[in-house]
Amino acid sequence: IDFDGTNEVCLQNSNLQIILKLNRRASIVEFDAYSLNHNFGDTLQRQKEHYFHKIQLNGVSSTDTGSSGSGIASAHARSINKHVIQAADLEPDDYPRNLFVDRLDRTLIDYQHVVTDSSNTHAIHFQTNDAAPQIHKQFELMHNRLSVCYRFSGKTDNLFSTEINLAMPSCDGMGGRFIDRNDILGGFGQLLRLTNMTEVVLDDAVLEGYVTLKTTTPVQLCAQPYFTVSQSENGFEKIMQAVTLLLEWPIQRQELNITLEVNHK
Repeated sequence: IDFDGTNEVCLQNSNLQIILKLNRRASIVEFDAYSLNHNFGDTLQRQKEHYFHKIQLNGVSSTDTGSSGSGIASAHARSINKHVIQAADLEPDDYPRNLFVDRLDRTLIDYQHVVTDSSNTHAIHFQTNDAAPQIHKQFELMHNRLSVCYRFSGKTDNLFSTEINLAMPSCDGMGGRFIDRNDILGGFGQLLRLTNMTEVVLDDAVLEGYVTLKTTTPVQLCAQPYFTVSQSENGFEKIMQAVTLLLEWPIQRQELNITLEVNHK
């Protein structure tokens, strides 16, 4: 579709659409909710930018003016950081910031696309080749829900994780918040850790909708904002691209389902 040399596969119904690239990652690059006119996969991958050397040369302090020695720095030489920028904020990503990027013991997993039934247009199926245990991964759309099913060939103590990057319009503003049974847990711009999680709601006032994340068995959740560093007329600033949801669990069960349910307020 985008002429990058890699084929894509699409799955859609009257409410949702997902697009996956047929590469090793078996992750979603586009997740559209028609009723909200929004693509939850619209996340910019952090890359090395030509202006990064200015930040590094002038330090990472939010109060740095870019001048050295005595005198007044020129407007062209001056560098101002609008936010506190750490060295880690400038590190480029070595993988796309997609939805359902999987790891086994923190190592990225390689999948292959499997055509189980050409007449079945309701699901997309992937599986690993050499990994132990073998992992089967299936995407399915049902009304306003995206379901991702993981099946494992055996039980082990290996730690499995999947990373879901959701582009939420409220970003780190006041309109974005995590909710658990009517309790507000915090905003999208904050770090959130939950143990034994089976459900959490991402409510977004700008989107005028919300996403409900559910799992069939308890998992550990770490949610945090994902930023890139941008250069503007007023200096360097951190722009929130997505809410990164990291779900982790030991492979003690042979199957686990994760659903993202999208609703309009």
